[in-house]
Amino acid sequence: EKDSVVACHLACELRNWMIAHGYDMDAHISNQQFQQMLVEPQVVKIVNDVGVDSLMVLDMSQTIFDDLAKSGAHGLTFAAFVGLVLDMRGTNPAKVKDVREQLRFVKLAIIEAMAKLNIDVLNLHQDVRAMRADMEPDHDDEDSHAEVTFISKANGEVTPPDLIDTEAADGDEDVEAEI
Repeated sequence: EKDSVVACHLACELRNWMIAHGYDMDAHISNQQFQQMLVEPQVVKIVNDVGVDSLMVLDMSQTIFDDLAKSGAHGLTFAAFVGLVLDMRGTNPAKVKDVREQLRFVKLAIIEAMAKLNIDVLNLHQDVRAMRADMEPDHDDEDSHAEVTFISKANGEVTPPDLIDTEAADGDEDVEAEI
């Protein structure tokens, strides 16, 4: 019974605010309208009064509207908006559905982050290859693309060819050249 009183109070408060601000109660609420409403001080107070963190709902707005788009809806109805707010109350016990939604949200965030990371790494790799190509001298012979490294047998460190003292290395047996 207490939940129905809270639901009625929330619906009345939101409906009054929306009508006062020129919203059509029969029209669907768009993502942009949803986000604009959730930053309005009066709506924040209304939503917070029923135990919902309005910033959390705002953060989840893209996921909410992506789900609506997948189901073929063109926005959020007023009744769905009220139901959404009621479902997000901090006093509600977590259900399997809620955990599944949270898992889906985290997976989506990870996939998006990995895609961005992959693009960044690919771009960085291309930049390094371009810089390397600019640094390599142009030769027409077959060995022009061979890499030369010098490995000291004593400590296993790789030394670039330009840092090797060739006169000292000529008679030293612990230096091996690989081509």
